[in-house]
Amino acid sequence: MKFIDAVIKETLRLHPPASTVRMIDPATGFTVRAPTGEEYNLDGVIMYSCQSIIQRDSTVFGNTADDWVPDRWLGEAAKSIPVSAWRPFERGPRSCVGLELANLESRAIIAIVARKYDFIKTGLGESVLDKEGLPVLNDIGQ
Repeated sequence: MKFIDAVIKETLRLHPPASTVRMIDPATGFTVRAPTGEEYNLDGVIMYSCQSIIQRDSTVFGNTADDWVPDRWLGEAAKSIPVSAWRPFERGPRSCVGLELANLESRAIIAIVARKYDFIKTGLGESVLDKEGLPVLNDIGQ
């Protein structure tokens, strides 16, 4: 089940179901600091948090930020990813209450589909096999 969880997490990282909008109340003195060190006052600003951009940050996910690599969520590799880098359901007190239900339903659907069918790559996505019948992988293990 850990690999299925990693598959779901990586899929939601690349294709988040939604984004969020927040309004900063006027006269609150709310500021953010840019990577350059400059601070910006966001009083009265409506902010759109685009998870598709946040979750593809190359400073966090490296040169595979745009690639589907579920292994990044397993073992030691997962420990190097900041909690705030994965947020398809947002975070904190305003996170989606349906997070656990969505994950549970996704696992159930994958289990039912995987049990019912045999999957074989054909055509453009067909696996290239070596002399021992094992798939040949590219530089990033896919």
